[in-house]
Amino acid sequence: MTLLLVHLIWAIWKSRNALIFNHCLLTYQEVISKAITFYEEFLEHQQNQSTPPQLEDQQLSIWTPPPIGFIKLNFDTGVNIRRKLGAIAVIARNYAGHIICWSCKRFRGIVDPLTLEALACREAIQLAIIKGFSQVLVEGDSKSVIEMAKGAATTCDLQGIFNDILVFSSDVPHISFLFATRIYNRPAHSLVQKYLQDDSFMVNPMEQLYFVTHSLPC
Repeated sequence: MTLLLVHLIWAIWKSRNALIFNHCLLTYQEVISKAITFYEEFLEHQQNQSTPPQLEDQQLSIWTPPPIGFIKLNFDTGVNIRRKLGAIAVIARNYAGHIICWSCKRFRGIVDPLTLEALACREAIQLAIIKGFSQVLVEGDSKSVIEMAKGAATTCDLQGIFNDILVFSSDVPHISFLFATRIYNRPAHSLVQKYLQDDSFMVNPMEQLYFVTHSLPC
């Protein structure tokens, strides 16, 4: 109950900032809904972190590739609170599990996990459009973002991002959104953490290429 109260206070603070800086007024139902979402995602993250190593290794062997002809784009995010940095990463793989391409970005001053997950989802669709992928599966470990990308109600502070997602999705002939727990999303998670923590990695394409092709977990 104490943790839920903390997330409620955080959601109230976020709604206050949305009103002051974005002139976006959230209803009390939206604030409570957002607090519950933060709380549930925190619990899920804690559960993923506490997964026994031997069980995690077994589960990791069950990665589901996309059907032949499809590309699966996994996205994830990272936060450095001390430096007030957020980062996103997207990895595109084919039916054989081969990495086709990837994308990473940093955002100074954006450390809200849900906002970053939404930005990462949008980045995955933009990457698909840029690369000309016509049949894609977009997969992430934020259940809330996946549901909102499918059409569930969004809060007004995220509405602009999800409007983009809706518009961009219409440019991809076949697109589906899938939820996966973090243990199935480890390559994207490892890439975003490296990009967030290593400043030289951010500006060195050759180092990124080596890391993606040689150092990512399966």
